Amino acid sequence: MLTRGKTLTEELSYAACALDCEGSVTLSRTAPKPKQVNLHVAISIANTNKILVDFLHSTFGGNVYSESPRGLSKKVIYRWKIHSCQAAEFLRKVHPYVRLKRKQVGLALFAQNLLSSGRVLSHAAKDGLWQAMK
Repeated sequence: MLTRGKTLTEELSYAACALDCEGSVTLSRTAPKPKQVNLHVAISIANTNKILVDFLHSTFGGNVYSESPRGLSKKVIYRWKIHSCQAAEFLRKVHPYVRLKRKQVGLALFAQNLLSSGRVLSHAAKDGLWQAMK
């Protein structure tokens, strides 16, 4: 969804800047059964301005959560999260515009391509991917 008067390039640049400055790109691990590890790419962008996370949600999907103020902050924190294939699609779109987290984006795209390929990855391969993203 384009914001009124904005080009697609401007919207993607804005999203990339949010990721660079306020976001994280991670490879999350879950262990549904002993000795079984599942991995998925996860993106999280947090801000005290709800307009930013609402833009990301309406443009790319995912979910928005709010967190109570903590510490010295008196503002609610809004967090946008997206994972797996949706996260990879977001990263493919913003990758040309990302500056600071370019390495993490590249690794996350590589990891998601492997995870989505249907190939069975060894525990060592999954651990190697996870370590590379740390």
